[in-house]
Amino acid sequence: MAELNNPKVLKILQSKQFARLATIGPDGAPQSSPMWFLWDGEYIKFTHTTTRKKYQNIRRDPRVSVLI
Repeated sequence: MAELNNPKVLKILQSKQFARLATIGPDGAPQSSPMWFLWDGEYIKFTHTTTRKKYQNIRRDPRVSVLI
């Protein structure tokens, strides 16, 4: 895991880049897609709605992977 106090890491977290959020689908296969994100200084927040597959995957299995 990256050191969150590292200036290089903070620069990435505060950037306007997309993140790739990977979740586990109902069949066990990974489901990855680009998403907007916001770093609030403690949490990474993603833009999504509760009707999306990604949200349903996270509710069913909270294990995720994030790549920025």
